Amino acid sequence: MTKLVALVGLVLLALSACTPIGAATREPAPVPSARAAATSSPTPAGDADDLAYYRRAAQVLASKDIAQAVAIDFARFRRGSMLRSHASDPKAQGEFLAALKSGDPIALRKAADAVLAEDAVHVSAHIVLMNLDQEAGHSADAKLHETVVAGIFRSVLGSGDGRSSQTAIRVYFVREEYDLMRFFGAQVLMQSLRREGGRSFDVLRVKDKKGQEREFYFDITELFAEEGKRFGLPGSSS
Repeated sequence: MTKLVALVGLVLLALSACTPIGAATREPAPVPSARAAATSSPTPAGDADDLAYYRRAAQVLASKDIAQAVAIDFARFRRGSMLRSHASDPKAQGEFLAALKSGDPIALRKAADAVLAEDAVHVSAHIVLMNLDQEAGHSADAKLHETVVAGIFRSVLGSGDGRSSQTAIRVYFVREEYDLMRFFGAQVLMQSLRREGGRSFDVLRVKDKKGQEREFYFDITELFAEEGKRFGLPGSSS
């Protein structure tokens, strides 16, 4: 239970914008790459195809087939999730946060399952379930969540190194920025928005484990465009 309490605190920090972020209780181990696509950028297959891909990948996870889960193209999976996020119920996320604060493992499992039913690429929910399953001795289920977490992080990092706008890390949700910083054990000091060459970037100024400050660039151009469509903003249909 002590490990679970510590994990809950860490995930809460990761879900809070511009707050200190610590290392996870257990970092997911690397998983074998069944396809190079797991680390690739999303192919220009179109919105409808990526939406369909999201649904198929979510079904793979629901079937608990770890061999197929390893082979998921997580870049397309993440992008498809962004495209369908308009239909997601924010109530599930609110209940997840409440369960994290309560620290009740039964409520936490129920809330994490509900979040993943809404958004199958939600890293924090996968991490919570991975740890709950490990503590309960459900090794196969824990391994499935670990595979997803590793695949998502590998996908995010495969898009760039974040050192500049030219090599920015492509994200489809702002939470992915904070998930990654937590994974690195970095403390977020400031978040700012920059635009260069018609593209939009979130820039996080962080302090790493050695106490050194640096900036990470995240390309949020597609996310901005999608949010623009959601609210009917001019020029967001392209």
